Amino acid sequence: MSKKAENADLGSPQVERFFKTDTVYLIHAKGTIRYKIGYTNRPFEQRLAELSSGQSPYPLIAIKTILVEDAHTIELGLHHKFSSFRYYGEWFEFTNHQLKEVCKAMDKATRHQGRGLSFLLMIAGLITLLCPLFLKQCQQPQFKATPAIQRTK
Repeated sequence: MSKKAENADLGSPQVERFFKTDTVYLIHAKGTIRYKIGYTNRPFEQRLAELSSGQSPYPLIAIKTILVEDAHTIELGLHHKFSSFRYYGEWFEFTNHQLKEVCKAMDKATRHQGRGLSFLLMIAGLITLLCPLFLKQCQQPQFKATPAIQRTK
């Protein structure tokens, strides 16, 4: 579990997925215009070695990696954004201009970290911590209630 998730004490698997940082990567099949957009929760070097050992007839070169929360969602977003350039599966064919756009989109994804669900979970954690203090204060009567006086005819 990451330090953020431990500190937030919100350890459910669904919440942990959003706190965990994984790698989104862009690799190039040397000698082609083909690029793979993927993600891994293992060390990137291990994933690159795995892809290079028999899964590609071309030498693979890392172009860009980013360490992000909820990497799978970011990877899917990149796949969707650049779907018109999809060659097959997670492989795309990019010109130099399109490649720059992919790198910009990856940079943008790193700049937006902490603004989405992580930020909301931090706020929820603060509310959880502060709420008992406010509730305790709200439960203390500000005035004493007196029984209603009944009128007699």
